[in-house]
Amino acid sequence: MIDSSLSLYKLMILYLLQQTAVPLSPGQISAFVVGQDYMTWFRMQEALTDLVGTGLVTAGTDPHMTYYEITEDGLADLKYLLGDLSAEFKEDVRSYLKANGYEIRSEAGITANYRYLASEGYVVDCAAAENGVPVIELKLHVPNEAAAQKACDRWKREHAAVYREVVQRLL
Repeated sequence: MIDSSLSLYKLMILYLLQQTAVPLSPGQISAFVVGQDYMTWFRMQEALTDLVGTGLVTAGTDPHMTYYEITEDGLADLKYLLGDLSAEFKEDVRSYLKANGYEIRSEAGITANYRYLASEGYVVDCAAAENGVPVIELKLHVPNEAAAQKACDRWKREHAAVYREVVQRLL
């Protein structure tokens, strides 16, 4: 049986990550655990930090966001402690993911990064994937970091429109 609220919060986050099967941003995790009043934002951050520190969750980053993903050790611990989570919590997670799953998967599959090319400017790498399968990948050469940052930001907001335009023009 779980003996502290922090342990319960960590278990809740592990369960949420396991159920999504895609990495989640802090905002996506917060939308559920804080939005449903399961924990405060500060307790969520504390739990995530501890989960990463113990290797139960990995934290990946792109220039704009950190994403969390459950590890094999996290899955093993979750399997062992799954009975400590209430049926109500598990159902709340399933209902939330059913209602918001498309947006979560869509956001997780949209990436934009840039890198400096010695005195040549910057290259912006934009991609969209669905269920781990690339839908579109785009590389842009831009003159400066401000343009690279702008392209990344706009890709995150407008990837669907860009994809539609490219497909419409090519097919």
